[in-house]
Amino acid sequence: MGVFKNLFGKGDSRAVKLAREALHRAEKESKPYSALGFAIIESATRCLEKMKPFFLPAKTDVEADMTELSVFHEFLYFFIHMSNRAAFSEGFSEQERRAFLQTLFPGLIATVIDLFTDDWPEEIQAKIRSETYDNITSAEIEYSTSKDIISKEKPFTGDSLLAKLSRSVAAKMHKDYNPEVLTQVTLAAFEELKTTDFPKLVADNKISSPQSAKALMI
Repeated sequence: MGVFKNLFGKGDSRAVKLAREALHRAEKESKPYSALGFAIIESATRCLEKMKPFFLPAKTDVEADMTELSVFHEFLYFFIHMSNRAAFSEGFSEQERRAFLQTLFPGLIATVIDLFTDDWPEEIQAKIRSETYDNITSAEIEYSTSKDIISKEKPFTGDSLLAKLSRSVAAKMHKDYNPEVLTQVTLAAFEELKTTDFPKLVADNKISSPQSAKALMI
């Protein structure tokens, strides 16, 4: 059984409830941060669920779990980057943007890893934790050079944000250059960008107190 199985069914699953509890731990003091953090987790999870029907059959449960986690992380990195872009667009100063990133995302990443690898061996958790921080830095550098969200001329082979995301997810699914997979990744992420107001969620953090937001750090 995958670690994200039935994550969004009727009502909230245990995993979603745990994520909500962790991210809302300091809700009274830093509600905008927790709202954005949970929105990122929700968006990444909904995208993952849409991609699971296209997964190759796994030989073991561990292989299935690792594929799910890898694909989830790719969507997570993407929505983190889109939040970073929104901070720039919303007029955050360099100091404000740096404080925003340093306050929210380490806690968000730690929460995700703790929630979804809680019963895994510590050495595997440590490896995933280290790789996650390396990968998020690499993803940020890669996405930062893109100017467009999507390209009509080269939707999958160009340098747009969604083209890069679709190729990254397809690679994690071992379906590189599969047109159907690339299309589904693009549609799933684009839908989340339309329905989740990341710019507003980010803008709400501009007026949040940096001192109170520290409570979300894990």
